[in-house]
Amino acid sequence: MMYYYWKHGRVLPSVFYKLPRGELLVLQAFYEQEIDDNNKELERANKSNSVMYNINLLT
Repeated sequence: MMYYYWKHGRVLPSVFYKLPRGELLVLQAFYEQEIDDNNKELERANKSNSVMYNINLLT
């Protein structure tokens, strides 16, 4: 989970260690939901035989 937030949001591991347990639990739930949503999207794309591109734009 830390790698995911580092890769997508540049959150340092030290930030995780300083978070209160409640906030860490919420972040974990958000992470699990994001993974679940991505898996469902991939499954839907595979069923429709469509081409899917993952594009990350630098802002």
